[in-house]
Amino acid sequence: MEDYFYNKIFIRVESVVCMCTKHFTKMDVHPQELYYGITKIPTHISVARCISLNILHNYYGMSYKTLSDRSNMTDKSVMKCVAKAREYIHTDKLYQDIYNLAISKLYGKSK
Repeated sequence: MEDYFYNKIFIRVESVVCMCTKHFTKMDVHPQELYYGITKIPTHISVARCISLNILHNYYGMSYKTLSDRSNMTDKSVMKCVAKAREYIHTDKLYQDIYNLAISKLYGKSK
């Protein structure tokens, strides 16, 4: 039963973040594409991936292990991605805009 709820949360967060990323970058991002590729990932997909993982970890308290299982990434890669988003949300305008729009769509508030 827990997997069912986790799956619903993953789908909701990933779709909202992809929609917000498309709004700002004008490039299509689909939730199915978020976890494909290991190197030379396009920027818009990298941004959406990092922000999705950040929200799932920080707002829903999902462990790095749960996130790595879902994304087919190693625990260390997920940690780096979450840390990258955490830092860039405060320093990079694109990350900040996408993150704020995603949070407002998910929770009706901006952070």
